[in-house]
Amino acid sequence: MRTSSAVVRKLIDLGFLETTTIVSPLNRCPVNVIREADLEAFRAEHVTLFEAMATTGVHFRQLQKRLIELGIEPRIRREEVGAAFYRRSDLARI
Repeated sequence: MRTSSAVVRKLIDLGFLETTTIVSPLNRCPVNVIREADLEAFRAEHVTLFEAMATTGVHFRQLQKRLIELGIEPRIRREEVGAAFYRRSDLARI
């Protein structure tokens, strides 16, 4: 996801990402993982401005300015998890 493990931990703690406990094939100990399907579902719905910048070619500050002008706020706020995540559908309106 190109974000820190602290942000991922907060997303898990707040219920935005779901973990599943599996047995590690390396040491046979239980380990919590995020299933690929769950991660892809999250990424299909949410995007950071940096990810949007990479796909649109528009600088993230210009994207942020336009979102503010349109009154679009992040779905997940930076204060909550350490990074702001917007709905992809909101960015499609730009």
